[in-house]
This record gives sequence, structure tokens and C-alpha cells, in this order.
Amino acid sequence: MLKKQIRCIPWLAIASLMASACTQQPPKEEKPSGLKNMAPPSIADQVFENLDKEPNDTMLQATDITLSGDELHFTGQLTSGDTDTWRIKAKSGTIVDIVVTPQNFDVITDFSPTDKESARRVYDEHASGEENLTNLRLTPQGGYLTIRGRNTENVEYNVSIVRILARGDEIIEQEPNEDLASAQPIWTDRELNATLNPSDDVDYFKLNQTKPSILTCDFGSSTVIFKVLQNNKAIYQIESIPGEPVRTPPLQSANALYARIESLTPTQEATRYRCRLTALDTIPNEIEPNDTPETAQKIADTADDVEFSFLSPNDIDVFRITTPTDKAHRYTARIEAPEDVSATLNILSVKGTPLVQPTGARACLFGTDHGQDMLLRIAHAPTNKTYPLNYRLHLSRFEADKTEAEPNNATTQSTAIMPGTPLQGFIFPENDIDFYRVDIPSTATATSGRLEVSTSSGYISRLNIRLQDAAGFEITRAESQQASRPIKLSFDAPAGTYYIAVSGEGDQCLKPYTLNVSYTPNEVLPAEASPGAQLPQNPDAPPSAAAALPTPSNGVPTVAPAPSQPAAPTPSDAPTPSTPTEEVNIDLLLQAAAGSTPQKDAKPTAVTQESPTTDKPAPQPAPTVLPEEDEDAF
Repeated sequence: MLKKQIRCIPWLAIASLMASACTQQPPKEEKPSGLKNMAPPSIADQVFENLDKEPNDTMLQATDITLSGDELHFTGQLTSGDTDTWRIKAKSGTIVDIVVTPQNFDVITDFSPTDKESARRVYDEHASGEENLTNLRLTPQGGYLTIRGRNTENVEYNVSIVRILARGDEIIEQEPNEDLASAQPIWTDRELNATLNPSDDVDYFKLNQTKPSILTCDFGSSTVIFKVLQNNKAIYQIESIPGEPVRTPPLQSANALYARIESLTPTQEATRYRCRLTALDTIPNEIEPNDTPETAQKIADTADDVEFSFLSPNDIDVFRITTPTDKAHRYTARIEAPEDVSATLNILSVKGTPLVQPTGARACLFGTDHGQDMLLRIAHAPTNKTYPLNYRLHLSRFEADKTEAEPNNATTQSTAIMPGTPLQGFIFPENDIDFYRVDIPSTATATSGRLEVSTSSGYISRLNIRLQDAAGFEITRAESQQASRPIKLSFDAPAGTYYIAVSGEGDQCLKPYTLNVSYTPNEVLPAEASPGAQLPQNPDAPPSAAAALPTPSNGVPTVAPAPSQPAAPTPSDAPTPSTPTEEVNIDLLLQAAAGSTPQKDAKPTAVTQESPTTDKPAPQPAPTVLPEEDEDAF
């Protein structure tokens, strides 16, 4: 009996240890969502089978698949009229290519980022062909892949999902991007990796740029229609040539710019292409084509001394400038071409309407528009010279309020100039005359002054200036004896209107001249301030000790005693002179000013200041009264 009990103890202990070990085991790891009964492999590739569980015909019934590696592969089955829907999840921002490979039948493959967006549809017209959905954007919420068959029963298909890995400077296209609202933004100095899917795919990209940039695209052997849009209108359009890259002119605009890319002849094969938006530190030289307002090359509005060329006898170059909007500006544009090349330069609106009349070869055009784009159209007469023919463009900008306003070739068109405010002008063409108007107002203290007119030495040719009165008669003139020498004239000018005419030798707008006008009034004293005239009294000032007041008898002023209170007697009984703080008898002064004598019973309360040595007041001399000037005598 004891032996049996001893033998049972080890078995009980072993059972107890096994039960304890079972209770201490960790719970089984929960499988990821969508991968039922299957743990994700540790390798990059994921291969799943038997995931097609019916029903999965709608987005609400979709089977979840999570991409945790770089690739994912699974199979599905279709019956007649069947539809399979898969919701594919991945880390936010993941871009993938999806390839659906049917076995000897046609399928229709759709992909939609959400269950509310219209799906992108790709249809395979050929049997046994693969369906390629490229550059699709996945999120943790999932995108919906829908696969349908045509006239098929109990067939199988394979699905491969491959993550697209981008380099550090690469942007991967993200579908859908088929309109302006869904356009994918791209930035300067980064390469875009994109694909035109089969059928009628259209790609839109928003150009995010902070400085002038050029967009270059390589479409390989494919032919596409490439457009740059502004406000949904094409400002640049070209049909690509197989094997040649497309390069836009410099692009810069205050409004958003978009690139639109579409296959010229849609096919079932995907077209891979690459684009790069390159920022420009400086505006490059000419970029063809730039023959029309739509393809005009954009250049800086201060592109001075830039070289371009005529590629053929019929070549026309059109350039586009944008004027600042902060204030009005004016421009000079001049071209330098070979002596025997007849070149013309015109200023046009963006619609091609002339803004300035043509002025011929080596023209100087003075623009007045601001806050909008203008076009510079440059053409030439065909020649037998060897092409390309090089020429140079000089474009300068000036503030409108500091330059002349053309036309100003007559007094009726004169540019107003204020004394102390210099203006810049140009003598173009050689017989050009610039008229300026200066108005000198008359004031109470000055009816004339010294008017001085001068020009700076910045102008490289000889100048002449003439001063005319309001009727057009010449008053005086000054001429420069040498080029680039300042000239000056002056005139004692009464108040009125004067005209300044500037002429000289034209210099094709290489440098402007600066006109300076100054006016110094001849200040005179008013008539009331002339010597001998009586100045008005200040009513607020205290009366003096002796105020001269007229009497009614002869008009000769007498001396009114300064009022004062009786001084307190001193031990020596000497009278104390009055002080300015003593009270004044206002009634006595008013009566004296009115020319009346005080009544007999009125007793004066003020006495004149007496000398300490006499009781009699010191006689006051009568002031000298000068006769008034007769204004009509002058």
C-alpha cells in the first residue's frame, strides 16, 4: 500500500507541472486584418492563396489585403457574371503598380481610392492580356480594386502588387490626377516618374515654383500632346516628336500653372515618361519655338544686353514680359542687329494688339502699360546671309512718375514737371523734341522768382534746351558744346506758365537725360510792413507806460498817462515810479481812443512818470507821421 502511494507522487507532480506550464504560455499572436489565418511572412514578397471568399461583389463586401512588404501576390476566381472586390491597404503615401493577369479571357479592371470616387477603368481588348494599373496611391483606409470578366465561367486570375520606390530627388506620379482639381503638385529640381496608362489616360501636374523655371519631359518613342495651362487656358502647347525631349520656355506667373499630358494615339501599352522642373538662376537665351503670342518666351523685364538669333529667313521671335503691379512703369526696348539686316521691334498686348506704333530698325519703344504682360515681337527682312543671325536686345525699366510721358512733341502734349522733381527723357528719333510744362504760382509774398533749368551729363549726345512763355515765344536757350556735358539756363520769371523744349542728337535710347528744374521766389515784405507804416496793436499785449493816441482836434497824437495806483509814501516823500503790474483805468483809455475828453467830475487815477528832481512831466515828442503811398502811382 505504501509503495503504491509513493509511486503515485511523481505522476501527480508531473501533472501539476504540466498544468502550470500550460497556464503560463503567451496568447497566440493576432493575425493582421485581411490576412485571415495567415501571418505575414518576414520576407519582402507576400504570396497568398484561397483569399477569394464569396460574396465580395461590392465595396462593402470587399476582401481586405494589407501590403506590408515591397510586393504582394494573390489569386482569385471568377464565375459567369461574377465580380471580385479587394480593398488594398498600405502605409499612407505608398505608391504601387497593380498587374492583373487573366488566363485566356478578358477582364475589366477598376481602381478607386475611396468607395465614393468614380473608378479608373482599364479595358483589355485582347485576350490573354495583362491589365496594368500604375502609380496608384494607397492609404491605411485602403483603395478598392474591382475585377470583372466577360463571358467567362470558372476562370482564375493572378494579381501582383509592387511598391514603387522613389529616389531622394524623385517624385512618383499618383493616380488619379485626371483634372485640375486632382492635379499632383511637383517642385523644382526634382524628377517626376510618371506613366500614361492605356486607353484615354490624362495626367495633370501643378507646377510649384518660386522663380522662373523650365519643364523638360522625355516621352521616349511615344507621341503625346503637351500643354502648359494658366487659368485653364493653354499658354504653351506642342506635339512631341518620338525620341526628342520637350522643353518649355521659362515659366513664371503670379497665377498657378499646370502641365497637361495626354497620349496622341491611345494604346493599350503603358507609356513611361520622366519630367523635371528646373529653376533658373538667370534667364537663358532664346528657346524655340517662340514665334507666336501663345509660344512667347518669357524673359525678365530688365533683360539688358541679351543675345538672341534668327534661325531662318522667316523666323520671328516673340518675348513676353510681366510688369510689376506695385506702381506704374515705362520701358525702353532696343535691338542691335547687323548693319545690313533690316530688323523691326513692336510692342504688343498678350492678344497681339499693337500697343506702340512700329518705329523701324533698331527701334526705341516707350511702353506705358503696367501691371500686365506685354509682348515684344522681333522680325527682320529675309537676307542671303548665313543663318542663324545673332542680334541683341536691350530692355530697361523706369518708374513712370520719374520719366517723360510720350508723346510730348508739342506744348499741347507737354509733360508736367514740378520744381525739385527731376524727370528722365529720351531723344528718339533724332528729330524728337520733348516739351515740359512748369507752372509758377503767385503768392502774397512773391510774384516772381529765379527759374533755373539744367540737364545732367548722363546723356551721351549733345542737347539743346529752350525756355518759352505761355504764348510759345522763346525767352532764352542754352546749347551743349560737347557730348555728355551738362547745360544750364536761368531766368527771372514772373508767376505764370512756362514751357521747356529739349532736343538734340538721338542716341537710340542708350541712356536717358535727366531734366532738373528749380525755382527760388523773390520774397518781398507786405505793404503794411514797410518803414513808417503803423503796425496794428496786439490787443492781448499790456498797454505801455505811454501810448500815443489821437485827439479829436488836430489828429496829433498825445501821450496818454500810464495808469497806476497812488504809491505809498516813503520816508523821503519821493514819488515811486509805476510798475507794469499796476492796474489800468480801462474807461479812460477807451474814451481817449474814441477822441472824447473826460467829464469834469471824472478824476484821473493815473499819473505820468515823473523825474525825481522835478514835479513837471517830461515833454513827449510828437511822432513823425509819413504820408501814405499811393498804390495807383505804380
